Amino acid sequence: MADSKRKWTSIFAVVGTVVAAYVAFGAFMISFGGGWWAVALVPLLLIFLWLNQVYRPLGKGLSTSALRGTAVGLMTLFLISFSIPLLVVPRWLPAADLDGTDPQRTGCADVGDTVTSAQWPMSDTQTNAPVASALLKYSTACDTVWVKVEGVAVGTRTLTQVARPAGDWLWALTPSAEDDAPSDGIAYSKQIRSSGCTYVNVSLLNANGEVIAEINETSGCND
Repeated sequence: MADSKRKWTSIFAVVGTVVAAYVAFGAFMISFGGGWWAVALVPLLLIFLWLNQVYRPLGKGLSTSALRGTAVGLMTLFLISFSIPLLVVPRWLPAADLDGTDPQRTGCADVGDTVTSAQWPMSDTQTNAPVASALLKYSTACDTVWVKVEGVAVGTRTLTQVARPAGDWLWALTPSAEDDAPSDGIAYSKQIRSSGCTYVNVSLLNANGEVIAEINETSGCND
């Protein structure tokens, strides 16, 4: 009876631990993207430890040294598999230097290419007449994106912004909108490291601060 109670207690303990492990590591993986296959090693390790606990009273458990060696081996395998993406592509390191910066002052705009199909015409909200064009730019050297607005009339105020959700080992980021009144008809947003999915927000305002045109678009996102 005691062994049966011990067995069920062990079952509930390992189930709870596995669920907690999935929730904790799942939340981390969702935040940084990728690496789900590495999480599967967590319940494998826990199941191994549980089986050893169940069968130890029957004299079939592993020796302490064998148990310790196997546990260390599985944990090492998990840590290696989880760390490989971080070692190969430490994406947050350059992101920390480039996120929220000026694409022109950093030199990223010098090697920027317009992302395919990422161009949107902007029309007056009242007359529907074209007033400007917004282009999502990508720098092949910096791996950053920003929005460029062309054809802005003199005296028009621009609010430009790009943002990204969490993914591809990058955290979510929404820099403040760049507020400008370009005299040459061109306005730029701050740049961010590209995660593959970009939210683009652009507003044009007249001298009275009224919105005369705006867009809220996405590029490279699944939804």
